[in-house]
Amino acid sequence: MLPLVSSTALRPRTLIHPGRFNPVRIQSMHAAFARHFRLTLQPGRSLFEALVCPLAEQGVENASTTILGGSFTQLHYCVAPPDPSGQAVIAYTRPIDAGAAFMIFGNATIGKSMDGAPLVHCHAAIRTRSGEVKGGHILTETCIVGRDPIPVLVTSLDAFELRRAFDPEPIFHFSGPKEGHAMTDAHVVERGSMGRVAYARIAPNEDLVLGVEKLCLAQGFANAFVRRALGSLVDACVGIRAI
Repeated sequence: MLPLVSSTALRPRTLIHPGRFNPVRIQSMHAAFARHFRLTLQPGRSLFEALVCPLAEQGVENASTTILGGSFTQLHYCVAPPDPSGQAVIAYTRPIDAGAAFMIFGNATIGKSMDGAPLVHCHAAIRTRSGEVKGGHILTETCIVGRDPIPVLVTSLDAFELRRAFDPEPIFHFSGPKEGHAMTDAHVVERGSMGRVAYARIAPNEDLVLGVEKLCLAQGFANAFVRRALGSLVDACVGIRAI
């Protein structure tokens, strides 16, 4: 007889979304190569313009970016608490004015809206003038870069089109991968290329680590770097092990 092993580990908490369940839990695509840029966001421009305009000059319309931190003279954001109407699990709050603030770290996805216009979706951690650390969904068109340029790492997704679409499960809009089709030197610090790249969207209530493993298996990656991600987690925690 096989021994029975009991466990006191609790099942991770999940959120019950009101919409139709999609059995395809990981949507992913890959490309044979991607371009890499390191650029600087120029002072006085909105975060939206500072990302979209220089990349458009190079023909980049879809990209994943990491904002390495810098000051903004004006910054607005919102968060997503439970939906008071009960129609969805969450709902965005009204814009929160953080005033002049420092962006500690952020990730932004550049794609297209439902009507084909440029779209920037950004989540970030910020520090206010009073020293409070906040975070949430950044309103890029009303956030103004401060006096010093801000460094950004960019991976272009030239083989994909990231277009906003409606997800009937959480009853929410998201940017997902679809088949797709010169930056000025004042903004560019570095440029180059890299090998195969994959982009994926992991559905709600899926284990993040297992989802990344399944993505690599589906796309044929034996080894890979997870360069950047953007999304929401339930009961996220960070463990630090003393050496």
